[in-house]
Amino acid sequence: MKKYRCVLLIAVFCVTDVVVFGQGGKGNSSGEPVPSKFVRDLQKYEPAVVREKGMVVFFDYDEALAASKKLHKPVMLKFTGFYCVNCRKMESMVWSDPGVARILKNDFIIASLYCDADKVKLPKDEQYLSKDLKSNVTILGDMNGANPLPQYFFVDDKGKKLEEKGYSYDPDPEKFVAYLENVKAKYKKML
Repeated sequence: MKKYRCVLLIAVFCVTDVVVFGQGGKGNSSGEPVPSKFVRDLQKYEPAVVREKGMVVFFDYDEALAASKKLHKPVMLKFTGFYCVNCRKMESMVWSDPGVARILKNDFIIASLYCDADKVKLPKDEQYLSKDLKSNVTILGDMNGANPLPQYFFVDDKGKKLEEKGYSYDPDPEKFVAYLENVKAKYKKML
């Protein structure tokens, strides 16, 4: 059975050999950071609500942190999967809610970390030997593993958790809005 790094990230959100990807998006004409890594391979899997509501989604942890630093917004790490039924339900039932969509679009940097991206090769300079897995990590799926999905964690621009526990599948938009507002308040206190 294949071991995945994401299991460790989700379970404890703390590992000894944290992987840092890329240098962050370069930016668009307005100067706002835009995702550049893994976009071609992964953007097509993002839910329709992302396109419909004009949300920007990063697929690289380091790019998301860089965007967070520049825009002074917390990062929502969305651990997801291509074939995750509960992920699609959460997106269609919760993300599509106008209040949730507004908050996600305006107040958060979204990073979608696909736990089953086993066809996406890492650039040679980002492949490494994992002490935790005791093997070479050469594909994105090796880093973003599998666990009950979806799982959401919220961090600041340095990767520090804003909430000790993450948020998992719950089809109630009002609960998610309350959780997001709590995270935003904690983030603002840290500034």
